[in-house]
This record gives sequence, structure tokens and C-alpha cells, in this order.
Amino acid sequence: MSTHRPSVVIAAAVILTALLSVLIGLGVAPAAGAAESDGPMRVLVVGDSITQSAQVPIIVAIEDQGAEVRLLAWGGTAPCDWIGPVAETVAETDPDLVLIEFAGNDLTPCIADTPRESAGFLDRYRTDSQALTDAAGAGGAVVRWSSVPYIDHRQHEAVARDLNRLYRSLSDEGVLNPLRAALTVDGGFGYADRCRGAAECGEAPRFSPVPIRSNDGLHLADAGSVRMASVYGQVVHSLSR
Repeated sequence: MSTHRPSVVIAAAVILTALLSVLIGLGVAPAAGAAESDGPMRVLVVGDSITQSAQVPIIVAIEDQGAEVRLLAWGGTAPCDWIGPVAETVAETDPDLVLIEFAGNDLTPCIADTPRESAGFLDRYRTDSQALTDAAGAGGAVVRWSSVPYIDHRQHEAVARDLNRLYRSLSDEGVLNPLRAALTVDGGFGYADRCRGAAECGEAPRFSPVPIRSNDGLHLADAGSVRMASVYGQVVHSLSR
């Protein structure tokens, strides 16, 4: 996907910038081994529908840190769908940082023979996620896996916990836990949370509820997408110092 913002998202970018600048703040602790280059940091973002639905604020958050961004994301996909495309994109763009998010899909042909409820699902995800990590880091990029957000479904939440343990073992500096934390309400899953900042609260009274999750209990509402983007912005900020 091109990093140029289409005209339809310019207005959204203006609205989101004020909130993102507040949320990013001081950022997170720098990761060891961050790549250095003469030009802007190059960031590759990879994911499924959670990333795809949040692509506008993610691009805004990363570009606001002075970085260039490429985004590869599509709903329903799994790590196995992106091993080849990521390898090609890394060879083409030589990213400094790769941010990856997958919540455990089992829908596409490359994973459909190992459904989520099967005994081999986690092993299959481990193999594919390792291959994707290797492809992402082939040029020396820092690779960070995002934690899977809390999910309003008992069986799927158990899968999310397993995946987070897996992603923690693959990711430089461990799994990107701030994503899960950013979408947490009182320590667990919640559809709405207290609004944060003028851009998120709008005309509503301070701390009034704002939707952060969609009705399906998995995907993100607009405020949730902004919070996810702010976490990605924090990582870019920390590695750009």
C-alpha cells in the first residue's frame, strides 16, 4: 500500500494529529539494536483487519514522527499470507522497523487446514510467525509483534493468551504489550472507556464513556484505532531518538 495519503483521509489526519501528539507523549523505552540511517526512519506495518481498520491513524501517528511508512494489511489474513509479500517489501524498501499484528485468523487457504480449534493450530502459528519474523528482519530491521487485544469471547481469549506468549518469544524486546494495555478497561475487556483528551472527548464532558471496541467484541471503534496508532507512534518515537 502506498504511503501517500489519499485526499479522502486528509481531514481525518488533521483531526487525529492533535490527539496523537498528546497520547504519544514521552514514548516507551528504546529497544536495543534500532537501525540507523541517514534519511527518515522507514517503517513497515503488517496485520489483519485490526490493523487494516486502523490504517489511517496508524499512518498519521508514524508520519508525525518524521518516518516513512508502508502498510500491508487485509482482513481475515494470517501470518502465512504475508511471508512472501513481506520478504519482497523488505528487499525493496529496507525498513528500519517492522510492526506486526495478527489476532489468530484461520480463514485463508494457507491456514484453513489448521482451524483455530485444532490441536495443531498453535504449532502452525508458531512456524508461520517465525517465518514471518525472519522475513521481516532479514535486512536488520527491529521487529515488534503487537499483543492481541482482549477479546469478548472466552474461547478466543484463550487463543489470544497463547498467541501473546508466542509473540513475546519472537519479538525484539518482547511483545508490544502497550497495545493490549491501551485497549484495556479496568484491567480487562470493555466496549467503552473514559475519553482521553479534547480530540477524543469532543464536546462531551471529561471522562464520559467513548466506544473503543466494535459490537463484535474484537475490532476497534474509532477511539480504539487512535489508541492503537498512538502505541505505534510511541515505538517509532523511542527508536528515533
